[in-house]
Amino acid sequence: MDSIAALAQYKSGTIQDFLDTRGHFERCLGPEYRMLIKPASGSLIGRVKTISCEVLTKPETQGRTTERAVIVMKQYESHVGPGDVVVMGPSTRGAFPAFEWVGGFIASLFHGCGAAGVVTPFIRDIEEIEPLGLAVVAQGTHPAIIRYRVKGVTLGTPVCIGGVEVKTGDIVVSDSDGTVIIPNDEALLTDLVAFLREHAELEKKAWEDRKRGDLVSTVFGRYGAL
Repeated sequence: MDSIAALAQYKSGTIQDFLDTRGHFERCLGPEYRMLIKPASGSLIGRVKTISCEVLTKPETQGRTTERAVIVMKQYESHVGPGDVVVMGPSTRGAFPAFEWVGGFIASLFHGCGAAGVVTPFIRDIEEIEPLGLAVVAQGTHPAIIRYRVKGVTLGTPVCIGGVEVKTGDIVVSDSDGTVIIPNDEALLTDLVAFLREHAELEKKAWEDRKRGDLVSTVFGRYGAL
């Protein structure tokens, strides 16, 4: 089984448990980011394709032409592929005004490219996006459009979102507990999958003993896993 596909069996929290052991303590997006639109499987997993922008301190209308927008859309269509998770957001850390980053038509563009989902600060047109089957992780919805509020759209450069710097090639795992970003490191991924399989067996035994009536402290002492 493909290593990324194998992650679908495991919870985001257990993945972060492993990352903690390797010193990757800050790989979870903040709790303000939640699954607004769930995929049929219940979890979103895939390789990241980033789209970053510089957020303007004040909205600008100059240069925001239809021709420029078409060029950017064509870049998106070339950038995103099947199974990708699009992470779209600011290029730098820090607070920024609330506005939508992905609306109905751009969501349909990503869906048409085969993307599995999108992670972004805010969306709009949620009623148009939901029928697509495109998973969405975001803080919420917002009616203000992105067009006049960012500049310098770049593809494949880091995005700073939810307190995490996300890079193209990283792996997103998002479920009902939250969203974790796994660094793009094949050796780390191999070790992670091995850890998850071992932990799943221990956790299964721990729950069996707990349901039998063993104390939590006894179960944890026995298996070191809960």
